[in-house]
Amino acid sequence: MTSDDKNRLDRILAAAASIAGSDRDRFDLPRLRADAATAAELLIDLYGERALDRALLLESRPSATFFARMVRLEVEKRSQK
Repeated sequence: MTSDDKNRLDRILAAAASIAGSDRDRFDLPRLRADAATAAELLIDLYGERALDRALLLESRPSATFFARMVRLEVEKRSQK
């Protein structure tokens, strides 16, 4: 992984954390799903065929959240189409 990839992954994680944590007092599953779909689209746009590898990498990080898992599942679903 190059330093550009690492920086890009860090930016994606930061954006995901801010989206997922922006309203902690309410759990809004439909919104979380929509945000995960948006993040999955971003990964697919940035990495193409390697998007699933990147989603797995995001999910495997120690700071991974339920949101990271949702993003990975969404990338898998979109990659199978």
